[in-house]
Amino acid sequence: MMTTPEFRFLRFTPAELEDSPPLASSLQAFETSLELVSLARYPAALLACVNAWESALKAAFQIPESDWKANLRTLLMKADDRITPCEWWSPARNLILREKRNQITHYGYTPKDTDACATLLLEVGYPGLACLYEQLFDFPLMRQQLGDFPRTSGSPSTSDFDKVGLISQWGDPLWLALDQFQRHQATQNLAPTWFFHPLASALRLGFQKSWTSPAENEALVLAESDGILCEQQEQVRRQVVRQMSDCQTTLFCPICDTADTFLIEFDEDALDDGPMTTKWCFCVACHFSLPSAAGFLIPALVTEDLFPHWQALRVDCGLE
Repeated sequence: MMTTPEFRFLRFTPAELEDSPPLASSLQAFETSLELVSLARYPAALLACVNAWESALKAAFQIPESDWKANLRTLLMKADDRITPCEWWSPARNLILREKRNQITHYGYTPKDTDACATLLLEVGYPGLACLYEQLFDFPLMRQQLGDFPRTSGSPSTSDFDKVGLISQWGDPLWLALDQFQRHQATQNLAPTWFFHPLASALRLGFQKSWTSPAENEALVLAESDGILCEQQEQVRRQVVRQMSDCQTTLFCPICDTADTFLIEFDEDALDDGPMTTKWCFCVACHFSLPSAAGFLIPALVTEDLFPHWQALRVDCGLE
């Protein structure tokens, strides 16, 4: 019996974990991959992600330690016979992922590989790994899988949600990245790394909180009680508001969970008769923002419906 490993991002692990070193290795490799995404090291994140695939497959097919050299191509062929076909599992794309892993492992990578690796993570790496965990170990990584993956009929039960692996603080932005990439990948001139911005920011914020010393925490509490923190945020708010048009609103930040700090700017030119369009966002508490070209992600990022805010602006302008 192995000692239970520790995890940073998981709230639940599969029942087979303690008796399966490859499965424990897979989950830790997955967490390492997320950490590398937070550092924008996408080729290295891809290597860790594929390592997670390989270990998960060895665990699923109970490959003995004596056969540790079992290659990924053979494991993928076995998986194709076990995985129920779905949009997140593609034998052809899986081989492309494997080939990219081999290229980077044996030759290395350069900055030009960043977008290609980010795309493969969004299109194949993380969706395929989530599919493996879901179908081979009854272990959904993200709560949204309970409604979108091929499952038996009926609504998810409480016991289903109890099996979800990722803490929603990180599971939700990972789902956002995969879902929005799938919806927008046909759009021209979109950087794949944009889809990872919310996840990377949420991860870095989590690291910051866990690495903060007791003395730093005490200083933050004192700054908040003395009103210094609030004053600093108001200074930042005034600076950001000056850069935005009057077509804006303020909501709860989806990254740091702070109320009334998330500034969103709408497209003023679309206010007359165009569809609701978001341009830019910025949190005065955690300083999360998206590139203006990635403003289309904002409605999916926030938990509140933006359309009433859009309508209120139209009313203020006498357009309703």
